[in-house]
Amino acid sequence: MQWDVIGQSYGGFCIATYLSIAPEGVRSAYVTGGLPPLDRTPDEVYRALFPRVAAKNRRYFERYPGDAGRLGALSETLRSEEVQLPGGDRLTPERLQCLGIVFGMSDGFERVHYLVEEAFPDDGERPTMTDRFLHAVETATGFEANPLYALLHEPIYCQGTAGRWAAHRIREEFPAFAPDAERFMFTGEMIFPWMFEQHAALRPLQEAGELLAARDEWPALYDRARLGGFEGRSSAAIYHDDMYVDATASLETAASIAGMRWWVTNEFEHDGARVDGKRLFDRLVKLAAGDA
Repeated sequence: MQWDVIGQSYGGFCIATYLSIAPEGVRSAYVTGGLPPLDRTPDEVYRALFPRVAAKNRRYFERYPGDAGRLGALSETLRSEEVQLPGGDRLTPERLQCLGIVFGMSDGFERVHYLVEEAFPDDGERPTMTDRFLHAVETATGFEANPLYALLHEPIYCQGTAGRWAAHRIREEFPAFAPDAERFMFTGEMIFPWMFEQHAALRPLQEAGELLAARDEWPALYDRARLGGFEGRSSAAIYHDDMYVDATASLETAASIAGMRWWVTNEFEHDGARVDGKRLFDRLVKLAAGDA
């Protein structure tokens, strides 16, 4: 029995693995924003990611230039004072940077801007940062609902190699992202070892995080020979400006899957399936059938 599969983001990674293990079980496969790099190391993945995040930062501050001053003041305050989030965690400059994780979504800039805009109260007699702001930052940067995401985010790029906190190490090559840099910069979809110290939800997992970061006995996730022999239909939407999934690597992978047809577009950010799922899926079905 064969079945049809569709994968968004990490779901596309899973499909590539499925087609590498049991391609005969799939009749058709559709992927949106989620063709994985087949053999790039974690270092290569993050070395490509930081420039994409830097580009998103440039666009954000071009759209909201006034936020540069607000964020500079916030960061300076967090370096000199201990500011506590409602749940008890300390708000640090590096945690504030993590708000940029949503910059790959269609409404990401606006979500962050409106949050930053209300960081300081109009009434000078109130606390330095508003309760609303602190609650929103805690929710946007916390891991209470998905601690396993923090543990497994880097290992999904590991095949016979250790991640060794790749995002943390590679950031040294991009000093503009340092928490104490002269100009504030947001980070993106990156997991850092300090998170397992600063986040109460992750502290119980710190030892597990270190073990996973050091592990190098990861199996191969993708089989080029089987991907190249896939006999079903397949298509993919590749988002040209995707912050999370490298478009260049996605194109290389698409070309490795036999018969796959792809659509490269800058009409959508990473959440294209949520923004206009019907149109997106209709086009993928037609692509796979050779009708578009």
